[in-house]
Amino acid sequence: MQLEQKLETTYRKKSFSAFVLLIIFISFLSFITVRGAFNLALGGDDWGIHYLIWGIFDIRKEASYFNPFTYFCTYCPHYFFLSIISRVFGYEPFYYFLASFISRVLVALSLFYLLKKITEETMIAFLASCFFAVTYLGIEATDWAFNYNHILGIGILTLFFVWYFKAKETLKIKPLIISALLFASALVVSPPRMHGMIPLILILELGWWLIDGKKFNLKIASLRIFILIVTNYIILYGVSDLYFLIRDHLIKGFEIGPFFIGNGYGAREWNTQRSLEGIDFLRQKFIAGQSDLIIDPIATLGNYIMPDMLWNKIPFSQISLLWRPPFTFFSYILPISLVYGGLTYIVLYFARIKKKVSFLYILNLCFWILFIYLLQKVNINTFSYPRVAFALVGGFTIIFSVWLFFLLKNTKPLIALMLLLGLGWMFTFILFPWIISPYGIILTWGRYSVQQGAGLAIWMAVVSFITIDYLNKKRKFFLLGITYLLIVLFIFMHVMFANDYLTYVATYRSKQIDTKFWNIIITEVSKIDRDGLNIFLLLTDQQSAEIAEAIRFGFYGRASIFYNTRNWDYSTFMVVNEYESILSSVYDGRYLIKQGRKPIPTTIDRIHAFALQNKEMYNVTEQVREKLKVDLEALKKGTLSLPQTFQ
Repeated sequence: MQLEQKLETTYRKKSFSAFVLLIIFISFLSFITVRGAFNLALGGDDWGIHYLIWGIFDIRKEASYFNPFTYFCTYCPHYFFLSIISRVFGYEPFYYFLASFISRVLVALSLFYLLKKITEETMIAFLASCFFAVTYLGIEATDWAFNYNHILGIGILTLFFVWYFKAKETLKIKPLIISALLFASALVVSPPRMHGMIPLILILELGWWLIDGKKFNLKIASLRIFILIVTNYIILYGVSDLYFLIRDHLIKGFEIGPFFIGNGYGAREWNTQRSLEGIDFLRQKFIAGQSDLIIDPIATLGNYIMPDMLWNKIPFSQISLLWRPPFTFFSYILPISLVYGGLTYIVLYFARIKKKVSFLYILNLCFWILFIYLLQKVNINTFSYPRVAFALVGGFTIIFSVWLFFLLKNTKPLIALMLLLGLGWMFTFILFPWIISPYGIILTWGRYSVQQGAGLAIWMAVVSFITIDYLNKKRKFFLLGITYLLIVLFIFMHVMFANDYLTYVATYRSKQIDTKFWNIIITEVSKIDRDGLNIFLLLTDQQSAEIAEAIRFGFYGRASIFYNTRNWDYSTFMVVNEYESILSSVYDGRYLIKQGRKPIPTTIDRIHAFALQNKEMYNVTEQVREKLKVDLEALKKGTLSLPQTFQ
């Protein structure tokens, strides 16, 4: 008995030590990936949300932090997640990027827990955790620090999937209720990034049905799906609908939160309008003969496998093959097909694909190649070569994943489900952003790709595991070494791309740049007129344009907080980049109408002007005010007229 206790104690100590080492390693990978963020200042929307928090809670005092309905709109959860930092540390950027970094580490660890719990394979769990820690996908959510709650939302989803799998395996109501509560929590924490969950659940249930066959309980599966759909509706729209019903029809004057609660977490009207506009755009393009747009969701998937930054690193436009010009079938489509298609075939071979049916897989790839080739010929002027490459890779990925799923579903069913989960997690979260903005593929670095980073991590982990497992069993150590090298290169690629992106952002929004120019502005303009409209003119040359835009973006919110302007009903700040804007605003105020303001001219003494040249800032307020006086006289005499766009 004592021996068993000693063995159990030793096992626990080793497990704890391994867990600590995992935390250290994942933290290290995450840090080398996003370390550049700690050199950044807060961005435009960061200040925009801070301004809303300041106005709602401090100025108007129309909401309480302790009223859960305070956060009941699409972006209102940010109020809580930013406030818990700002109330302690103010607006020091470091702590917001630290929160984002910690969120990334937590999600990477939660992916380890998810994969280990379901597959019981430490290798898959470890690889998925590493891949997410370094993912370049959605890196903009790190750059825009206020998005860190969307990263945390992914972590909640991993816990949801653990309990959802348990609900399916046990057929008990308790795990199902817990999974529904976790799903609701994810919706509350990150409402605008959960749009792909219901389609993803349908894909997962389809996978279970294909694996279980006649043993699959359709009624219980329908109940699971129904509960999640109802949960999705209640959180995103239902509570808001109930509020409207009570306020407008049952209890007059009934209020449960700020005025904006009627939007609900789902922002139904906004979503509906954008969706209809997107669908109409696609319809018009099809009528005009442009059919390549329909392939963009698949091209976006290919873009995740083969990131757009990789496209920039490899000079495809200069590569020729078989003495053919670049971008022909032989020098472009064929090499991509052979390399990526060949790699997928090798993995299927490791998964024991039968030689008799392997030609069918090759035939599937050939059909996809032919389809993309013909689509490019029909849309020769619009179907760009990068999109052709991404569409090829995306199509290959779907075909390969389906084949691999069927090869694994009998021998490794849980791993097969994880493959499907990874693919679905990438693809379903593409659909809504594409529908509302069907103008091209979704960029890998964009904040709308943050969820897909988890899907890519799981998918890559499963594919890597299948390869490693086969080579280990066959004792192919040389090929095993190459596989590990490719995994390291994949990790290095994502770290490098994330570093490149954050380094680029720092060229116009580093803490040093931001502090330098903001201090010049507040030193030169130490006071403002709180009773009128203060317009800041920011002139710039091409070299300083990105810095100027970074200052403009969020200037209103930041300036309002700094100058402590408490006139919430009337905007006391406006920032413009053209001289004619302030001339019209001072002369007749017509330009202000286009900015959603009343056409009440402001005064010259409320005009402040700065010029950015060669990345240096100069106060040109006096020169601009003198010019305004001269031009106003000319306008009154009729010797000068404003351009039509400023009238």
